[in-house]
This record gives sequence, structure tokens and C-alpha cells, in this order.
Amino acid sequence: MLQYLIVSFLVFASLFQEPEKYVVINVQGTVTNRETKLPLKKGDKILSNNKLSFKTIKDKVDVLSPSKGRFTIAPQAKYAKDNEFVALVKEMIAPAKAYSMTAVRGSSDVLCKNCTFSFNNPAKNNIEDLRFFFSRGGSLTKKTANDFYVLGRASFGINKTIFPMNNENYFCVRYINGKDTIIQKLSSEDNQLIFKSSDVPASDGLLELYYVQPTASSTEVPKRIEGFKRKELICYMKPVFVSEKAIQEDINLIIQNASPNTTAKDLFDKTILPYLLEVYANNKKGIVSEQDIKGLLPVDFLQKMNK
Repeated sequence: MLQYLIVSFLVFASLFQEPEKYVVINVQGTVTNRETKLPLKKGDKILSNNKLSFKTIKDKVDVLSPSKGRFTIAPQAKYAKDNEFVALVKEMIAPAKAYSMTAVRGSSDVLCKNCTFSFNNPAKNNIEDLRFFFSRGGSLTKKTANDFYVLGRASFGINKTIFPMNNENYFCVRYINGKDTIIQKLSSEDNQLIFKSSDVPASDGLLELYYVQPTASSTEVPKRIEGFKRKELICYMKPVFVSEKAIQEDINLIIQNASPNTTAKDLFDKTILPYLLEVYANNKKGIVSEQDIKGLLPVDFLQKMNK
């Protein structure tokens, strides 16, 4: 009799169990909460028993549960009706993908570690590591490149013996802006090549990446790349810059809604970094520097990580 009462109580209690609560940290596409009839946006709160409407099957929502971590809500074909995908949150929600730290290029990694480069004999150049990395597998001869995501800014260590970087030796990009051909020198620090949106404005076409060693009579960046008497095209590239403000807004949302029992290091390793890789870097491996991402963290959170 006692056992029957306990089971009955548990069944009765489950019927009145509060639905799980989630905080929206990112929306891709158009997703509407059928309860409020409003499109979802960052910072919204939703419940597991809310019904969502997705405009296309490619739309999705990233949410955070303070007690259970990050989840992804995406529609399935079986929920299609009248050109929409409609279902309860709990029917579509799934744990977010896990990423290993190998998806992030460490600050100590060096590009072109064993390569050779010569202005005098370009045919003997062996810089495939550099070309493949910055073109994301694009072809040098066919003038193609895949998207190269830069989250806020990106810094990459490059072999300082082969490619010293200083006032006279540097990397630059050449691109077309309207009718003008623009040559822009890239920043560097301690032989770290740095990409910033202020250095590389948006371009409709591909950028050409060059390494330059001007002659004694030409130490300034010229108006046209033909002004360099010693030059070599490294590769074509297609950088996609994500604003620091957008990234920091998402990071702050995650920190503010995380469980107080989660350590700063665990939150960074298991939630923040995987989230940025999936949402902003489109799962492209090797293009994000952990140090650059840490530079976007709130100062007090970074201090907690370093304790």
C-alpha cells in the first residue's frame, strides 16, 4: 500500500513539475514563439513547453540552461506544416556539440614552421602551410578561397626566420575597392601577424596576401603592388570579420545566466569557446586563437579564470 502511494505521489508531482527554463543566446534565421507571437531575440526567456515556429529547416536557436548548460533547438522535417516547422521546445532541443581544444590554434603554434621562401627563386618556395591556412583550402592558380573567419581580431605566429616582420619586412593585402586598387599593410607584433577589420576593410572580391621586402629605394607602401621590385603572392584569401561587440554581448549573456556552481575555466572551455567556434567560426578548425578570444572576456571573469 505504501509503495502504491509513493508511486502515485511521484506521478502526480511530475504532472505539476515546472517546465525547464532557457535563455536565448543566439538566433539564426527567423524563429517565432507561438505563445507571444514575437520573433525570438538574444536575451529572451523560453520554456520547454513553449511552441516555436521556424521559417526554414536551416533556422536554429542556441539557448542556455543555468543548470544543464548549452543546447541547440532546430526543427525536423516531421514538424513541417503550411511552409513552417512548428513544435514544442522539448521536442526539438538537443545538447550542443562538444569540441576539443584541437579546434583552436594555440598562441604558441607557428605557421610555416618548416617552409622555405625565396624572392629570387619562387619556383622553389614551399609555403603550402601558409597558403592552405589563409585560403582555407582555396586554390592559388584558380584564384579561389574559402571564408576565413576573424572573431574580433586574429593573431598568428609565423616562422620569424623565413618571414621576419618589422618596418621593412611585412605582409600586406591588395584588393579592389570600387575603381581603386588598395594596398594595406597588416599589423604585427613579436612576429605575430594580426588581422583587424580596421586594417582590412570589407571587399567584394578576394584579397591577395603578399609578403614584402622593399628595396632600399622603396621602403614605403606604394600605391600599386607593381611598385615592389621584390615581391611574391602568398595566396588569395576571403576574411569574414565578426564584430567584437556582437561576440561580447553573447559572452556576457552566457556568463550572466550560467550556474553559480560552474567555475570560470569550465564555463570558458565547455560553453563559451565551443559556442563561438560553432556559431561564429562555422566549425572551421584552426582559425581561432584562444588568446584572442580571452581578450574579449570581461576583465573580472578573466581574473577568475587565471586564479
